[in-house]
Amino acid sequence: MTCYWDSIRDSLTLDDYNILGFNHKPSLQQFINTLKTKNTLVQNVLWQGNEFRNQEIAEHFEAIKSYNINEVQSGHLTSVCDSFLLLLCELLKISIEHKYLNNVIYYKNKKHSRKTLYFKSNNGHFEVYHYKKQEKQRQEVERVQQRVQQSQNQPRYMNINNSIIGLNFSLFNR
Repeated sequence: MTCYWDSIRDSLTLDDYNILGFNHKPSLQQFINTLKTKNTLVQNVLWQGNEFRNQEIAEHFEAIKSYNINEVQSGHLTSVCDSFLLLLCELLKISIEHKYLNNVIYYKNKKHSRKTLYFKSNNGHFEVYHYKKQEKQRQEVERVQQRVQQSQNQPRYMNINNSIIGLNFSLFNR
C-alpha cells in the first residue's frame, strides 16, 4: 500500500525531479532515500500560516531521518502536519494543499512557491486531488479567455502598414 508515495511521485514533474538530482522519475526506494539524504531543517515553510518553533523543526528532521524505508509497503501514516510534505515544500520551493476529510491543511514555502500540489486523503487512502488541480486550470483558462475577449472588444483600426492597432478611448471619457 504505497498510495502516499505514489501520489507524491505522480504529482511531480521532471523539473521537480531535476531539483532532487534525478533526470527521470525515480523508483520508490530511490525517491525516499533521496529525501532522507537531502533531509534538512525545514525553516522556510509555514503550516496553516504558522511558523515552527525550533523544537518542532528538530522533531520533523528526526522523523525523516529515522523513517524506516523497509516498511514502506505497509503504508505511510500521514500526519496532520506531515514531515515529508514539509520537506518537499522546503526542497522544491512549493506549496501543498492537503484535504483530509473535510479539513484543508496548507503547507506554504514562505520565501518562494513555484507551484501548489493538491492532495486529498481519508483514514485509509491518499491521492492527488485531480478535481482541485482541474479547477485551478479551468480558472486560468477562463482568465485568459476573458483577456482575449476584452482585447477583441477594443475598437480596431488599420494603420498605414495594414496591421491592426487598438485604441482605448477611456482616457478621454469624463
